[in-house]
Amino acid sequence: MKTFRRRWFLDKYYNGKLDRRSRVTKLAGRFLARGVGGVAAVEATTGLVSVFGTASTGTAISSLSGTAATKATLAWLGGGSLVAGGFGVVGGVAVLGAIGIAGSYGCKKVYGYAWNCVNS
Repeated sequence: MKTFRRRWFLDKYYNGKLDRRSRVTKLAGRFLARGVGGVAAVEATTGLVSVFGTASTGTAISSLSGTAATKATLAWLGGGSLVAGGFGVVGGVAVLGAIGIAGSYGCKKVYGYAWNCVNS
């Protein structure tokens, strides 16, 4: 009987506070998931392009370094250099931004689904 009374009191007293903490935790987790998902998607994409892609000069991007590698990666994502008929670095930045947003949104959705599964 004593345990039941204690549990009833704790549920009655802490119920509102736990709900507020739960919402803050969920919101913080979503922001963290969005950040991690966006960064992971962008890094995975640039890593794969640098390993398997070739620059407009025919050189493998993996053999380049620094600014040349960055610009070659972005130009490859943009469909090739402007001279070759692609969108160049500007197109690559747009594509990479879209990939980051998609990764961020996907991780937010997965986190929300997992949160609902655990807390239901």
